This record gives sequence, C-alpha cells and structure tokens, in this order.
Amino acid sequence: LQGDATARSLDARISDILLSALGSGNYRNLIDIGVSRELSGEVTLDSNRLAAALEADFDGVAGLLEAVSAEVGTLVDGFGDGSGIIGFRTESLQTQLDGIADQRAALELRIQATEARIRNEFAGLDALIAQLQQTSSFLATQLANLPIPGASD
Repeated sequence: LQGDATARSLDARISDILLSALGSGNYRNLIDIGVSRELSGEVTLDSNRLAAALEADFDGVAGLLEAVSAEVGTLVDGFGDGSGIIGFRTESLQTQLDGIADQRAALELRIQATEARIRNEFAGLDALIAQLQQTSSFLATQLANLPIPGASD
C-alpha cells in the first residue's frame, strides 16, 4: 500500500489525532500524556509520563481519552464501513481488476486469431513453396533435355 492515497490519508488522520487538541485542562492531546509517533511511523508510549499524568489529573486524562476514542470512532466509521473511503477504494480496485480481466480475455482472443491467421498463411506459403519446387524441378529437367546449339550428336 506504499504510495496508495487511501493509506496516506489514513496515516495523516492518525497523526492529526495524535497532535489535535481534543481534551481540556492540562492534557489537550495524546503527546501530553506520553503517546508519540516516531519518524518511522511507530506509535510509542512513555509509561512514566502516562503514570504521572494519571496521578496528577485522572479525570483530565480520562476526558482526553474519551475525546480521542470518539475521534478514532469517527475515523474508523469514515474509512471502514462499506460506503466509506476503504469501501470506495475496494470497489474501485475491484472495478480495475475486472477491467484487466476483460482486457486479458480480449487479448487472448486476439492472440488466438493471430495465431490461426499465421498458421493459415504458413500452410499456404508451404504449399506454394512445394509447388514452386516442383516447377523448378520440371524446368530443370526440361532445360537439361533441350538440345544445345552447336553441340553435335
């Protein structure tokens, strides 16, 4: 899926959720409670930072996580259901696959027709060569039997 617009869009939306100010109070985003994303795309958790945040303001962390949960739910609904982005992309890819299958079938028919035409042409040329060889043999025999002028018998 590297390079796929749908995957890039999902990745961007996940990054937005990590960075978005969804909570209130001291903990407005996931980074504030120790959740981060590495350059490789891996999501990591600083458990010490999370423990400190829970100790300092449990309700604030809970409110942030509820907001994140709602946001992730919206994201999943938008991407996951049959009418969402992934459903649309799946349908689009299936349509492309069906088109490729149709093109392959049409190509196979053209190949078979071309093969039949070439075989017929080959058979016709083979018969023509045989006929020309017979004519050549006949002419060679006839030329060999012609009297040579000036030659004595």
